[in-house]
Amino acid sequence: MCWEFPINNGGQFHGIGDSGIDLFKGDPMKGLTREICQNSIDARVNDKEAVRVEFKAFEIDADCLPQRKQLLAYYQEVYEFCKSQEFAKATEYFERTIPILQRPRIQMLRISDFNTSGLVGADVAAEKFTTPWYRLVRSVGSSDKVEGSIGAFGSGKQACFSCSDIQTVFYSTYDENKIEAYQGVSKLISFMDADNNLHSDVGYYSSKNCMPFYEQFKIDVDFDRNEPGTDVYIVAFKSANSDWKKELVVAVLDGYLYAIKEGHLVVQIDDILIDCEHVSELIEQYKNDISNKTYDYYCVLNNADSEIRYFSYIEENDVELHMLMKPDLHRRVAMIRFPGMKVFDKGSISATVSFAGICIIRGKKISKLLGGLENIQHNAWELSRYRDEPENQVEAQAKIKKIYGDIKKLFNELKGQDTEGEIDPEIGDCLPDPMSDKEENQESIKDEVLEIRTRSSKPVEPHSALEIEDENGDDGTDGGTSGGVGVHVGGGHITEDPDPGPGPGDEPGDNPVPSQSSIESKIKKKVQRVPATIRYFVEDAAKGEYEINITPKEYVKDGQIIVFMSAETDKYKADIKMAKTRNKNLDISGNIINGINLEKGVKTAIQIKFDYSDICSLEVIVYGH
Repeated sequence: MCWEFPINNGGQFHGIGDSGIDLFKGDPMKGLTREICQNSIDARVNDKEAVRVEFKAFEIDADCLPQRKQLLAYYQEVYEFCKSQEFAKATEYFERTIPILQRPRIQMLRISDFNTSGLVGADVAAEKFTTPWYRLVRSVGSSDKVEGSIGAFGSGKQACFSCSDIQTVFYSTYDENKIEAYQGVSKLISFMDADNNLHSDVGYYSSKNCMPFYEQFKIDVDFDRNEPGTDVYIVAFKSANSDWKKELVVAVLDGYLYAIKEGHLVVQIDDILIDCEHVSELIEQYKNDISNKTYDYYCVLNNADSEIRYFSYIEENDVELHMLMKPDLHRRVAMIRFPGMKVFDKGSISATVSFAGICIIRGKKISKLLGGLENIQHNAWELSRYRDEPENQVEAQAKIKKIYGDIKKLFNELKGQDTEGEIDPEIGDCLPDPMSDKEENQESIKDEVLEIRTRSSKPVEPHSALEIEDENGDDGTDGGTSGGVGVHVGGGHITEDPDPGPGPGDEPGDNPVPSQSSIESKIKKKVQRVPATIRYFVEDAAKGEYEINITPKEYVKDGQIIVFMSAETDKYKADIKMAKTRNKNLDISGNIINGINLEKGVKTAIQIKFDYSDICSLEVIVYGH
């Protein structure tokens, strides 16, 4: 029983900045909640009972952590190596984390699920590399789930490490075959030992050859598992001294409201129970913390005036639609893949009439078809994911067109207008394609760009350096789960932003940043998302340096550029440290570049630096007056 960082002579050197872990650091609790609940729902075994997920914080004596002194010795050895190599960032990391391992007490977070299959495959971990156990515990960027299944890209597990001050996690399971197993994983940096052997950056608390122990991990004295499921233990839980319970509650309500309300998911966060019986009081209690759209969807599910319709596309009643006409709603439809995770918020339905809706993709066949369109972040549908399966692409496009058409029909019916007129089904919601390897115009059906105009409005205080609402009332700076925003650019690939209008996520609209003069006159100028061709290059990944080339299709005056980093199921605000063009420093605020002018049809190169040390995928949005 020991910690082992395997020798990796001749292998690749990995620095302290794990791209997957860093990606979740902007909002670790949100990422943790989304990834954990998704994986648990995927492993559900009894559809008649809810999946239960439990988050429990506790504290242990430091000596209860398996082989703590040995792990501390590794930390100190790697620290000396980093100093000798003058790795500034890594040296700072170990100066911060070594004292944590020297404390007499260590904070822990246990995450457990029930009514799940557990992590099957620990008993064959030595020879089968495609089992859930091996893919979660031992592999990187790997998953054996079918394309379109939530968590199919295998990188969301890094969310757990982002919540650990020492990037150390223990996995324990009692699976459906009654196999018990556990193993620890710690992520540091590749390092050279005294004998000049290069070691892997990933270490394991394990038996011989990094194999698991065949028993359950017993470190929480108040917990004893006696039914199948998985337990994840986060060591040195970094949010233990913050209001972590509220952050988790808000993330669960925003992402899984329908699943909770319909009894598919129950979440216990310490002493807070989130289930169908308590969700109403929690929605009211956390009304000021959850997304406004979430509260709207709650109203849709609980208002007797909501219209409910069922549609049959492949199987009988395989799509369910709820819609409510009521003042001050945000004019969005939550697109939900059964049994209840919201994929994105569908907009571009109405610019003036307040309403909200929920569309549940219930049928297994249509869920599989449309699930194959989901992007890596699981927050948008992209038709080009079926480019190698043209029959599926044609069928998926037809089904999306029909779904969006029926949403618009029901909206027009409830609004009281003739539904025989032209219907715009917004196929552009599926685009652009972040995995495209060439620059191309994507074929889409979309709304016309509204002309810039002024209107009377109440003055508001901006929440950040940029507060923009789209024509459907969506906050342009929201880094939430709505997804499908802006230009998706992955791995240096090129995609072209379609014209503004369609899209499941955030788009610009009638509420720009109010200047003092606009507040005094109670007039706001409209800002809009600007269509543009965008390409980026990695200049120095270790230093977080990139070049973004933007060629707008319209002239941009005093515009804003918003940059996100893409994760498996969400996007996160990029922490921009520097941005400049033509050696002129630009004004930055968080993940926003402010006050930039761009010439129509002229490429502008922007050098940008993030607080990030590995290659990442970007999402870029351009706004202008």
